[in-house]
Amino acid sequence: MEINEVVPALAVGILLSYALLKWALGLRAEAAYYLWVAMEVGAWVFVAWAALQLADMTSRAIAGMGVEASWNALASKAPSLAALAEKVRDWIFWEAKAEAYLILSIILQPFASWLNAATSVPRFLMLISVAVVYGTYFVAEILRPYWPVLMTLGATLIAVPRLRSIGAPLYAFVLVYGPALVVMSNAAGAALASMPIPPPPNPFPFDLGRILTAVQDMEKAGYAVYECAVRLMVGHAVAGALSVAVSGALGGPGIRLRV
Repeated sequence: MEINEVVPALAVGILLSYALLKWALGLRAEAAYYLWVAMEVGAWVFVAWAALQLADMTSRAIAGMGVEASWNALASKAPSLAALAEKVRDWIFWEAKAEAYLILSIILQPFASWLNAATSVPRFLMLISVAVVYGTYFVAEILRPYWPVLMTLGATLIAVPRLRSIGAPLYAFVLVYGPALVVMSNAAGAALASMPIPPPPNPFPFDLGRILTAVQDMEKAGYAVYECAVRLMVGHAVAGALSVAVSGALGGPGIRLRV
């Protein structure tokens, strides 16, 4: 049994034991009260367990693995986000270095202006996309070590009526964002696999055909990372909406991330 199941179950056991103690002492009214509380807590523990089972089934259908496996898989999948951002950086540096080489050659300086103009669109797409990619990566890295604590705390607090407004959003957050971050990491991995590698920035010996090919490759890279960034933003929006919905179903407000 996982710790997120043990702690709430332990709370039910303590309440039942306390109710039996009250009964043995002849305090029947108090015993009945604590028995009712134990039954209510047990019902909410079952609700939390049922929510986890439903989330596991949904996660396997979407991410190919359950909630716990999704969080654990981020250790190997999230680096795809960082690798994608680093390749974007390599392309931006390639353009800057190639342009500098052309300017320094003096005779080929007009080609520097042409290169700057030809790569303006992919550079713009890369610059606006890399923040989303890096942001998603750091979200995954920051949350990954703490998800068991958040899940245990959420599952425990759900069973306490006065603290359910805290427990429900924490529990819903863990159920939704683990699989969501895996799907986002997979999108980054697919974009990374489709992106060409930047050529050496030195244009000498001068070969216009090689530079044209590099510009076309940079366009492909720009479109690939931009498409990935859009997928990540949609993923965050959907995950946020689901987290709020699940939290509401569990009796609390919602938590959503904005990247």
